[in-house]
Amino acid sequence: MKIKFALLAGCVFSAAWIGGAPARAQSAQQPQSAESPSSIASDADMSTIVVTARRRTEDLSRIPLTVSAFSSETLQRKSILSTFDLTRVTPGLNISLSGSSVNPVIAIRGQSRGLAGPGTPGVLTYFNEVPLPSYGSLISTYDMDNIQVLKGPQGTLFGRNAIGGAVLTYSRKPTYELGGYVEAEYASFNSLRLEGAINLPIIADKLAVRIAGQSSSTDGFTKTFVYSPYILTGPFNAAPGSLIGDARNYGELDNKGLRVSVLAEPVEGVSSVTVLDYFRSRGNAPIVYQGPFPGGEPAIYASSPAELNTLGLGGLLIPTFLCGTSPSCDIDLANLYAKDNPRRSAYTNMLPDGKTSIFGISNTTTIDFSDQIRLKNIFAYRTAKDDHNTDIDGTAMAIVDVVDRVRLQQITEELQLSGEAFNQKLKYVFGGFYYEEKPNGIGGREADGISVFNGLNVTTNINYQHETTKALYGQIDYDLSNIVKGLGVTAGYRYSWDKTYGCVYVADYSLALGGTPPRIGEYGFLPTEEQCKTGDFTPDPNAAPGTTIAENFSQKSRKGTYTLALNWQATPDLLLYATTRRGYRPGGYNSPTLPAPIASVQTFEAETLTDVEIGTKGRYS
Repeated sequence: MKIKFALLAGCVFSAAWIGGAPARAQSAQQPQSAESPSSIASDADMSTIVVTARRRTEDLSRIPLTVSAFSSETLQRKSILSTFDLTRVTPGLNISLSGSSVNPVIAIRGQSRGLAGPGTPGVLTYFNEVPLPSYGSLISTYDMDNIQVLKGPQGTLFGRNAIGGAVLTYSRKPTYELGGYVEAEYASFNSLRLEGAINLPIIADKLAVRIAGQSSSTDGFTKTFVYSPYILTGPFNAAPGSLIGDARNYGELDNKGLRVSVLAEPVEGVSSVTVLDYFRSRGNAPIVYQGPFPGGEPAIYASSPAELNTLGLGGLLIPTFLCGTSPSCDIDLANLYAKDNPRRSAYTNMLPDGKTSIFGISNTTTIDFSDQIRLKNIFAYRTAKDDHNTDIDGTAMAIVDVVDRVRLQQITEELQLSGEAFNQKLKYVFGGFYYEEKPNGIGGREADGISVFNGLNVTTNINYQHETTKALYGQIDYDLSNIVKGLGVTAGYRYSWDKTYGCVYVADYSLALGGTPPRIGEYGFLPTEEQCKTGDFTPDPNAAPGTTIAENFSQKSRKGTYTLALNWQATPDLLLYATTRRGYRPGGYNSPTLPAPIASVQTFEAETLTDVEIGTKGRYS
């Protein structure tokens, strides 16, 4: 057993079995099967970096594509604990969070997705060649083999259409050697991370299992003071909220992950890898105080109690915005507490808590008919479950607060045929792809309760959205060295059929319209998907009269996309290339249901993007 110690913002312990230490990825000089994603060279040999961004092992410096590649060794050395950390080491990549601590918004070359709403992401994350849903697609990098970040439109080679790029993540596959590793790390703010893996050969050269897991937790560095919201004691009277003891802190996280991989190679030329993964997260990311009213406080809230009484608004606003006794019902006190307290303190009226659980199972089976022809099938099933609170304004008052609920399931199926011909001058990939995302319980694609103006206006929305994608694609690369030495051309095409359909439900509980708002942090009535589709439900009597809406929707789009590239390996160390690509993002439905003045943008059409990339790649000694 080999043990080493290091100091990293605390005390770190790590131990690895010599036979199963984190394997370094192979360099180009080492033999490797074409399907293996375990192909990023370690830092021990940076002369050649091999990637599988184009579904075959290639020298990174010789492909007409912008790729940032990270081996397992590099991920560990740079302390990349999740794909969120890739922002620190990848030029042109930006990852932020929306609500949940595992719900990323990824941007490459200006393409991303909205912070809210059901739009398809511009940049997709893949786990072992499976495209992930936008919710819960932040990947923990424990026992990870490699990560590759692709820039520009994708789709003619694999998976789902993306107009901005893709983040490809690959976990370590089982091998036929007994081994494993264990790591432990403790740091400030009671941060603890435990990680380990064990590789078990079951039948020599036939069956192997790899089990990996990680547990990480931290108390967070933001001391959080949580106030209960005020309580209406009459039509226009309220009792102030109080400080809640022993509440969680923002940034106080508890994450656990488990991954089981099974490699089966029953006969020569047939390989099947099944991966089961589970991830659970509890906690909420820190909030940032930016003032309760973006753009400035409305003049009405600067009025004195006497002025409000004169305007006839005193009975409504004095007990809820100018109570003078608690930051939960006094806007001046709320601002004072949020701005003037020490750093690393936060005041909120929402319990800083959230729970996310993600489950997935995938199988990748490859059949080699010969050294030149391979058939690959990739099947996956995933579920995502999420419940979160978000304090938008960052104060102890309920200016703008949101509770979210997500219940999703996803099925993907992809069949690929790849190979070589004409003495390896022609290389090809042809495939078909199917994707289905649908609700998996009450909440569906997203349910939210939005509380505005200290709970005087509360809206409950729910979106039972279904998405399906069907596509055929193909790409060829041809060596034109018989014309000009080192010259090559790439051509790819994809045609996609997309459909978005479902039902949305909206209920307005505004006090001014005669509704009775639910308590802040709670939902009003949430119908099932069937109730929403058929309208067979009794409107919530607490909602404002006549403001409950249930509406079915459907939107279809189809589009052809392409890739064209010309590359010239001018010298063994210098590549010149020019690439143009057409990307596509399907149309959809903006939820919730929009009011009449802007109802014309309730649906949106498909979006296309054409890029041109001219570049050079080289190795310099």
